[in-house]
Amino acid sequence: MVGKIAIFIVSTVFFLVFGIFTYTYFGNVSIQSRAENLVYNAADSASTTGQLSSNLYTYLSDNLNNLSRGSEDNRYFIQLKLEKYIRPGVYDIFYESSEDIARLNCTTSSNPNSYCRKGSIIDRPLDVGDRLSIFVQDRTPTAWGQLASMPLINRGDGRIRTISTSTSTIIVKRIGNASRGYDVIADINSQQYNTINRIQVITKLNKTGKNYTTPANPPYTLPYNISNVTDVNFINPLGEFLMDEDIVNGVKIRRYTQRY
Repeated sequence: MVGKIAIFIVSTVFFLVFGIFTYTYFGNVSIQSRAENLVYNAADSASTTGQLSSNLYTYLSDNLNNLSRGSEDNRYFIQLKLEKYIRPGVYDIFYESSEDIARLNCTTSSNPNSYCRKGSIIDRPLDVGDRLSIFVQDRTPTAWGQLASMPLINRGDGRIRTISTSTSTIIVKRIGNASRGYDVIADINSQQYNTINRIQVITKLNKTGKNYTTPANPPYTLPYNISNVTDVNFINPLGEFLMDEDIVNGVKIRRYTQRY
């Protein structure tokens, strides 16, 4: 009689633990799948638009953190890697993590004179052939991850099982309003300034910008003389600029803003 009761208790506990383990396992699989889809969709969007925008990054980060059981400071870690295409087989490599991005944020309302440096990858116009990799990992394990990390189950290997995934993509399209410095210089020199009355170039050292209303002749005269890199209006031929057009008091302006 005692043996039957013992067997019943052991069987009940076993099936209860097995049921909990199975239930949490499939919950873990569901979260893993959703995280993979979020990362894949972000990489795919960056590949086809030519930019990992801050809005897209925020969407990725917020939705990943919604999957986590951790506290605000103990949720998903995101690592970005950009391999900037230089020439066949040669890449310039940049890294940026969620911790780096958090340090770049500033509250301009409380400190309006503060300068918020842009990151090396977020909002950067990307070129065709660049490689972008996204790695994410939850700092807090799921319920199944906690069970699977118990010494009895993981055989004391010390691993903490958390949700993680990564994906890489090759940029196939350049953002439509992105230009190189040499394109900006060519535009200044080739414009007849009839359809566009003014070209304004905002550089890193001149936030108000310099206006061009006549083409420079010959090309590469100041302020974009290649040897005069100290000029605040120097246009780096390899720099990256975003272009937009506007009409102010009837004057048509094409504006180039340097990003990198």
